[in-house]
Amino acid sequence: MHIKGALHVHSTLSPYGTMTVSELVDWYKARSYDLIAIGEHSQDMDDRKARLLLEAAAEHSRGRFL
Repeated sequence: MHIKGALHVHSTLSPYGTMTVSELVDWYKARSYDLIAIGEHSQDMDDRKARLLLEAAAEHSRGRFL
């Protein structure tokens, strides 16, 4: 079994990202990735951003994409 993934990705929830979580999912799915690991830095996160990240991850972690 072969799994294609990106293991250090940032979203617009941090100053390092240029795409929203949804945009990241679409971009990586279009390139046949099976998963992405969003690694936001804790110093850039607050409770609101953490909640948004968890909600987006739950929404997009369905089917064959994690």
